Amino acid sequence: MAFLTATPPARPPFGPSLRAGGPPLLLRARILPGLPANRIGYGRFTLPQLKVIQEVVTLAVFGAFTALWMRERLHLNHLWAALCLVGAVFFTFRK
Repeated sequence: MAFLTATPPARPPFGPSLRAGGPPLLLRARILPGLPANRIGYGRFTLPQLKVIQEVVTLAVFGAFTALWMRERLHLNHLWAALCLVGAVFFTFRK
């Protein structure tokens, strides 16, 4: 009956210890600049403009992370997606 008296490990496994410490660094790098930017920018930009800015920043950060850190190759589809974002920025900010 040794399995009934076994003590749990002294520290949690690797995964839960990261979750207990908060979001990973990549998410912090994307979220933290956006918090004050949304509060400051709301008087300067409209809500749809802020949403488009958020999407462009998010996809730029994750695209750079994917290409530089994860060593994934970017394909032609990523170029078309980036051009769609440029179109979204153009039409959202057009007066």
